Amino acid sequence: MISPLPLFSRQSSVILVGSVSAYIGHENATVYGASKAGLLSYTRGLTHELKDRGIRVNGLSPGPTITNAFAHLGAERQAALHEELRQTVPLHRLGSATELAKAAVYLASDESAYTAGTVLRVDGGIGQLAYRAGGRAGRSIAGVDSTAPTRSPSAVVTKRPAVRSYGMTGRCAHRAVDVFGHRFTRRTT
Repeated sequence: MISPLPLFSRQSSVILVGSVSAYIGHENATVYGASKAGLLSYTRGLTHELKDRGIRVNGLSPGPTITNAFAHLGAERQAALHEELRQTVPLHRLGSATELAKAAVYLASDESAYTAGTVLRVDGGIGQLAYRAGGRAGRSIAGVDSTAPTRSPSAVVTKRPAVRSYGMTGRCAHRAVDVFGHRFTRRTT
């Protein structure tokens, strides 16, 4: 396999997507949590290795998020699962794909130009507080096999200053980025 690193220009930004499971344990998810913790360690290692090329590497660590990952369980079972997850989060709600995408856009943008080798937790506080009210952190949620593979991306790679240029109008650029299957646009001057 050929390494993609020669294709990155200076000032590129790499975002590795981990999980809150890197910080808290879950029954039947030891390997999953260890792999996510390893990915976050990889973030720090790549930061060191790519610093001389001006490439920033950061991690994004989502917490429980509303997705269609459990759609195969049926609407009733999925609603029960979301409620049980909601009870474990200190903010008493699940995150949205939009919230995660905004965090990824921030890490890819010039606004985070001095941010490297860090992991941004977008998890409602569960990774830091290991909240237990209503639910119990550290157990499998509602009998779902947490070792089953997911379809979430494990890396989002972008170039700065434009995430992706989709056209220029005078001095204004329209930037868009595809994150978790959603397109987010931003008009910049």
